[in-house]
Amino acid sequence: MNPDSEPPSTDTEPPLRRLFYGVNPPVYLPSLTCAEFSIAQVEAHLKHRKAHTAIGDNEHEEAVSFIGGGKKGPPTLAQLATARIVSTLRYDMKDGVRVLVQSCPEKLLRPILESPRLHYIAFRTLLHTHDAAQSSQGIETSAWAHVQRLAGEDVDSWVLRNEKFIRQMPPAHQNSMLVSLDEAAEIWPDAEITSERITLWRRKPPREAFTCFDELRARKIELQPSSKKFGQTFKRLTNGIFEGLNWNNVVIGGGMVLATMQCLSEEDDKACIDSDIDLWIHGLNPEEANKKVREIYNVWWRNLNPERNFYVMKNAKTLTLMSDYPERRIQIILKMTRSEAEVLLNFDLDPCAMCWNGKEVRMLPRCARALETGYTVFTMDLVYGHHLGDRRATQEMRVLKYASRGFGILIPASLMNTLTVDFDARKPKVSSCHESHFPGRSGGRYGKPRGEIVYSGKKAVKRIAFLAQDMVHRFYLGSTPLSALIRAEEDLSDEESDDGQPPYGSEELIEESDGEGGVRTRRVIKAIVSNVNGRKQSIGQPGGREGVGAGFEVFMRMAALFKYEAEDRLRIDRDTLCSLAYDDPDTYDDTPRYLWGPDFKFENLSDEINAHNNSLFANLREAIEELLGYDSPHGRDWKGYLSRRIRRVMFADNIDEIFQKQITIPICVPAALEEYIENTMRDVCDEHGMPWSDEFKVLIPIHNRNTTTRPAPPVGRWNYRYWVIGNITMWAKWDPRIDEIFEVLWSIFHMETRPRNFAYRCDPDEEEDRLLAKTLAAKFDQRIIPASSLIPQVEQIAPGSWPDAREKELFREWMMCFPQPESRTYSYETHHTHYIEGRVRTFAEELWWNEEVDGASDGGNWAEWETPSGGLEVRQMDKKRKRVDSGGLEGMVAE
Repeated sequence: MNPDSEPPSTDTEPPLRRLFYGVNPPVYLPSLTCAEFSIAQVEAHLKHRKAHTAIGDNEHEEAVSFIGGGKKGPPTLAQLATARIVSTLRYDMKDGVRVLVQSCPEKLLRPILESPRLHYIAFRTLLHTHDAAQSSQGIETSAWAHVQRLAGEDVDSWVLRNEKFIRQMPPAHQNSMLVSLDEAAEIWPDAEITSERITLWRRKPPREAFTCFDELRARKIELQPSSKKFGQTFKRLTNGIFEGLNWNNVVIGGGMVLATMQCLSEEDDKACIDSDIDLWIHGLNPEEANKKVREIYNVWWRNLNPERNFYVMKNAKTLTLMSDYPERRIQIILKMTRSEAEVLLNFDLDPCAMCWNGKEVRMLPRCARALETGYTVFTMDLVYGHHLGDRRATQEMRVLKYASRGFGILIPASLMNTLTVDFDARKPKVSSCHESHFPGRSGGRYGKPRGEIVYSGKKAVKRIAFLAQDMVHRFYLGSTPLSALIRAEEDLSDEESDDGQPPYGSEELIEESDGEGGVRTRRVIKAIVSNVNGRKQSIGQPGGREGVGAGFEVFMRMAALFKYEAEDRLRIDRDTLCSLAYDDPDTYDDTPRYLWGPDFKFENLSDEINAHNNSLFANLREAIEELLGYDSPHGRDWKGYLSRRIRRVMFADNIDEIFQKQITIPICVPAALEEYIENTMRDVCDEHGMPWSDEFKVLIPIHNRNTTTRPAPPVGRWNYRYWVIGNITMWAKWDPRIDEIFEVLWSIFHMETRPRNFAYRCDPDEEEDRLLAKTLAAKFDQRIIPASSLIPQVEQIAPGSWPDAREKELFREWMMCFPQPESRTYSYETHHTHYIEGRVRTFAEELWWNEEVDGASDGGNWAEWETPSGGLEVRQMDKKRKRVDSGGLEGMVAE
């Protein structure tokens, strides 16, 4: 379908446009009930998954057969030769690369270098060998000039194209594309490697790129020198808690692995004392995975100090093994994965995409690259990814966490060069909070292209980033170059804007070292994240914020806060960040929080969990009483009201009890959706050869006349039900139908946060039902379905295109949103809102763009970081000696 022929979308229904793009016959969207829309959401995602998988398989088969440009017909001899060389290079690194460098025809060399099927080690070795050949022989062919270009601006794009190919490989083959810590000399050809550590000296990013959150990025990073050394450190950090574990089908991933990689002595242990252990099970079915969970529990229990307490906590996403602080918590992720590579592919931030399998540290190429550069390369998956998709989205908290560890964000020039922004066409993102619009601000003033203020590429990105930083400075630190312009635009007097004194800057006392062994106190500005992030970006989320998905300018406000914190001008109150439920980027976590530290007590956690579960019961009880039309004594006991106890979170002192009980969540669902869910679950059982049983009865009545004394709530178009998550259905990605049903149920559950809302769900009229559908629509919009008709078929099946049409379209959409203006009448006077949220159409370009710096080109090359005199030459000599001694490429000996 031609996108130009698609009816224009409306501000109120962007997700529906995505869901039903190109549907024939057309669907009259406003007529959908909540049940119809929910079912359509499930079916649309299932259809996309099926199409996406089919495209992936076809692409893989095509790429394995030959490397072509999407042309039809049999492969040429050159294409066959290219495919053969690419396949064999991985296993013949020394001689193969040398021969390729010396004698490969240019016509054949170019497609080899561009092939996303090339293993990362072969790719890096080719680049490094080219540098050696040039320096020793003075060779510079046009093909090698292409290598030089790949060595610069396109290396990160190549890594993303390579990862796209890895995703499309059969699971049994994916692991072969990972890199091992024991291949460090090939992964990082310029590294200094000794028996004690690997030292990576970082370079400056090319000026064509845009970077942020990198104020704490270090000049160098030191890592474990081998998997053997890593294993010894990991055992020390975990007190041997995994001793005796059969590591088959098990990996540890993420932050704990990165922390261990950087922990080179016992003095470094304190830096990762609070790191949890995230554990994945792969390559098993649910029954086998449950047996593996018991095995892990038994090993953990045997290795614990007998004087320690031990408990198991379970929610819908994870099962956590806990002991007394500081024993590390082991968090088992309840998600089926088919390979080690599939575990890593779903990580959001690049430095996290590494794992420990009991024998070896393995990582994705983008992780190896991030350790080398200090950056996560930005893709739109960081915004619109999902834990059920290829790669999960990230969140404010995680970006700040790893920025504090020295890892920034880099937007490559290849993505920015696709962008053109008409700044008059930008407008607030439409969210689930229809009442959050700032009256008179967005309507009629923004969103109308004029063609007068138009910027492209990095220049557009820099201008938006400047607007974000300027707002944060006005809010917390005082007057900026735009202050006078905003006052004039908003007809504010100097007195009304409180120029020179931040209107919302609160302060707190902090203690810090005085440099002489003592402690001193001083006042520092306390930054509340929601104040600059918009309390009403999306009230469909608990806490009222959408985070990274709210738009690039909101993201840059977070970057500005981090910049000013790194400069010691303020402190970010991280408790005001919305924490997300693990592996569910679309749902803000409102489960119990607890202090994990020396003062941790199990009884406090148990009380918090019981209070949380009881609060859900209290909401349900109040709703039922309101519907029945009479009050009853408000006791805390669920008996008499319900057929079983509500357990959104479970807590026990043994694994048997955890498996005996089930997650049980109260929810009110449309009767038509309930019928669809039961029919679908019966199909699941049939296809997996399992009998229909209580395990697969996802929705059950909350009332049992034989065991309850209260009257049953009335039956209506919506009904109260228990959502039960069993020991099979708790494993995400086992069956996509269960996954998509659960996504819809989570969205409905989070609409029912207040008893009164919960009560009136039972029998909404048609208009109320459609309003509920719109609320769900805004929720579902955070999980993008790429409309296949928007992407040319040749680009869908062409091996390794990045950025592709989906990336370009979503990047532009993300850039075009500015933060939802917020009425700040809760503090000071209303005019402060106009000053803080004020926007100026035109202002001097010199404020945000330095042509000599920002407009300069490094040809994509990473520049040498300034070092003390002589430092570079010493490192280069050490590097050459190291490469010879370590048995590297023979071509290095010539140096």
